[in-house]
Amino acid sequence: MDALTLWQPWATLVARGYKKLEIRTHRNYAGLLGRRIAIHAGMRWHGSGADMARRYLARRGVGVQEIAELLLAAREERGHVLATARVGDIRAMTREDEDAALCDYDIGDVAYVLGMVVRLAAPVPAKGSQGRWQWHPPLDEEAG
Repeated sequence: MDALTLWQPWATLVARGYKKLEIRTHRNYAGLLGRRIAIHAGMRWHGSGADMARRYLARRGVGVQEIAELLLAAREERGHVLATARVGDIRAMTREDEDAALCDYDIGDVAYVLGMVVRLAAPVPAKGSQGRWQWHPPLDEEAG
């Protein structure tokens, strides 16, 4: 199964249904369109991204305690595959996408629309990689 590694807290926010769009500066993963992919939480923490996500989640009415719990979980889930998702569309990001992406719009950004997210019963340890890579789920793991 194809997989993408996302810096944290982004992977946790996708896996838990808060982030619906993965934003990139390129269309290098156009071959993923219509495919189910694994969402891997990388080891890297994106501090300014966590601050931005906190701001967007608060705008949605997510409580301070729930946001704190999400960010704590994101710190603990690094280095694991957390979910699978279907790439439903790949298109230019717009300002209207900011809430679904939990980040600010920037000219040229590309939105990978993630749907049918299935959170794994338990995070599965995996090394991950930059770019698109292959994940082979354990036989006993439901990977969507």
